[in-house]
Amino acid sequence: MDLFFVASKVMGALLMPSNLLLLMAVAALGLQRFVRTRGWSARLAFLTLALFSAIVVLPVGDGMVFAIERRFAPLDACIAGKEFAPGGIILLGGGVSSQRVEGKVRDQLNEASDRVHLTAQLAKQFPDIPIVVSGGQAFDNGTDRKEASAMADLLAEFGIDTSRLVLESNSRTTSENASLAAAQTDGRAWILVTSAFHMPRSIGTFRKAGVNVVAAPTDWRLPDSFPLFSFDAASRLSMFDLGVREYLGLLAYWLTGRSSELLPGPGSDCAEPA
Repeated sequence: MDLFFVASKVMGALLMPSNLLLLMAVAALGLQRFVRTRGWSARLAFLTLALFSAIVVLPVGDGMVFAIERRFAPLDACIAGKEFAPGGIILLGGGVSSQRVEGKVRDQLNEASDRVHLTAQLAKQFPDIPIVVSGGQAFDNGTDRKEASAMADLLAEFGIDTSRLVLESNSRTTSENASLAAAQTDGRAWILVTSAFHMPRSIGTFRKAGVNVVAAPTDWRLPDSFPLFSFDAASRLSMFDLGVREYLGLLAYWLTGRSSELLPGPGSDCAEPA
């Protein structure tokens, strides 16, 4: 059993702000049942409400996500005016999932599907290089359909020759993406495609695995400007969850030696975006 995988999933769920707020609210209700702890119940309820209000009104999560999303420039800006001959493309899973509906396995696109779209564009821009499609199945969903297979089929629909695709179907985490994909790469620079918020952790992990990668971020969750105040509770809470999860991931990967640095940034191949 991979203890890091289990711990990352369990702690990731427990430390999500939305889950913590729910647990705090339940605890406040529980304390209310006993006379001696009703004072603590009121304090905990007030703290829960205050934290929730701050998260959904102020752009705390937006700021966290924005900072890591803009850590790496888009690939076209990075290589503009340069001779660039990549060894290949690495596509990380996350944009396609499969589930059984009415007895049939169906692939579903999600908001990270821009990863596949960008890979198809890059495959046409660089028509003679291989594409490593990396993604397994973290949890058994009853389909036996690996994410790499679903993404490969989608790339084929976009007109990409399947003979160029190298499927890596066993990875469940970013660390496993890097270690398993490393065997398919050489010393040349490979284009790494993943969501912009996920790029710093991915770059650090691939560098640690000895893979020379150039970032091709996509799936930006935030525009260049976003409102200071908002009352879209669901969106703000979701963004805060995403930011906390990714920063905790950066810290955990660095502490366990799975990333080259705490907050990876662009190397000499490309300047950090302004």
